[in-house]
Amino acid sequence: MFPASVRFSGVSISYALGAILGGAFAPMIATALVQATGYINSVAAYIAGMTVISLIAVSLVRDRSGINLSPSNQAEQETGALVMSPAPEAARV
Repeated sequence: MFPASVRFSGVSISYALGAILGGAFAPMIATALVQATGYINSVAAYIAGMTVISLIAVSLVRDRSGINLSPSNQAEQETGALVMSPAPEAARV
């Protein structure tokens, strides 16, 4: 998903932000949901909703299986990581 020049930084930043946003606020949200509704099932609905959002996000990531991921292939790697991003110039011809 990240070009070779920033791959380790991109992966570590994504992991850290995911851990902070997903792990830090989840207990507070779960507690607030149980207190607001009185039902534990509201936490299950919250987790199901987050799962759906995650599946949508993963389905929008571009398939990188056919791309050479070595540092010498930087131009092709720098094209958008999302499916909706423009295709590389070489693929348009």
